[in-house]
Amino acid sequence: MEYSKILDIFSILVLFIANILVFYNLYTFVTVDKIPVLTIESPLIFPFLVALTLLILLIAIVFTQIRFWKSFKIDKELHAEDMRDLRNTIFYFFLLLLYSYSLPKLHFKLSSFLFVLGTMFFFSRGELNGNILKKMLILAGFSFLLIYSIYFVFSGIFLVILP
Repeated sequence: MEYSKILDIFSILVLFIANILVFYNLYTFVTVDKIPVLTIESPLIFPFLVALTLLILLIAIVFTQIRFWKSFKIDKELHAEDMRDLRNTIFYFFLLLLYSYSLPKLHFKLSSFLFVLGTMFFFSRGELNGNILKKMLILAGFSFLLIYSIYFVFSGIFLVILP
């Protein structure tokens, strides 16, 4: 994979959000549970040091990347491909959120069927040419077989209770 500035920014943003969440979690432990952070007996000293180290390294990475970005030339075709990949990743993330939200309401079979069907349709939209109804019927057949195979294996053989 070629270099992508957008992926750098996205990974730095994810690390920054994770660091904020760690510090917020530490803050809630200190304020709600009244656990001190900066004592050697504290169970929070290790997570605090890890979060502090992550913050320092994140700042160093940002400064290093800024110096690198100033000298790097962007390829327009590569940039368009990276934007398409990022859009697909974000769409898939939202599909996963919708699936996890619909799972308790629609139960395993229906929500998983719709999730697999939607994912397969979205990611195969350039490969399957022709009639859209034919595409949907083929993908629905594969989704049906996949979900009922998974359901049979987990609930029938392994006796796992699925939602």
